[in-house]
Amino acid sequence: MEKVKVAMIGVGAISGIYLQNITHTFRELDLVGVCDLIPERAQKGVQYVKEQIAAGAQVREPKIYQDMYEAFGDPEVEVILNLTRPYEHYEVTKQALLHGKHTYSEKPLAVDMEEAAELIALAEEKNLRLGGAPDTFLGAGIQTAGGSSTTASSGTWWAPPAPWCATATRPGTPTRSSTTSGAAAPCWTWAPTTSPPWSSSWGRPRA
Repeated sequence: MEKVKVAMIGVGAISGIYLQNITHTFRELDLVGVCDLIPERAQKGVQYVKEQIAAGAQVREPKIYQDMYEAFGDPEVEVILNLTRPYEHYEVTKQALLHGKHTYSEKPLAVDMEEAAELIALAEEKNLRLGGAPDTFLGAGIQTAGGSSTTASSGTWWAPPAPWCATATRPGTPTRSSTTSGAAAPCWTWAPTTSPPWSSSWGRPRA
């Protein structure tokens, strides 16, 4: 099987589950390299992969790019995996597309509909594929609850999950004024995210 060659941009908190799944679950993916504004994070990501290789994982040791443009310029890379901070998703994805790379972004695709529409139009213009991580409502917990809500066994509903957006919800949280122009405050939710990245579980909720 010919693997799809991927470069990871952003090796922060969410990268852990991606590294785990790329290393152990998604055999069709080949992680060529990683990049982060904080070099230690990129090194930590590579170290994790090296440990999995030592434990028997049949994957390569990814290289570390100095910046995202080095990854965009790598002819071996087919897909850019954008795991940067939400307000950076638009620009990183846009640059990846402009450099001719298919792109998969963590949610949200962009911080507003205009930016998202621009990215979709650019991908179509370049004949490239553009994808995004499924939101929490596609997770197993909410999918199961959604299917159960139509059956007699669901009982009485009294506490649905409630996502919200706010500025400065906790110390260190980036806000519109402290980030790039047009950036949105992050969203937090009580609902569990249990579906794996790169999920294909689109469709109606099911029990």
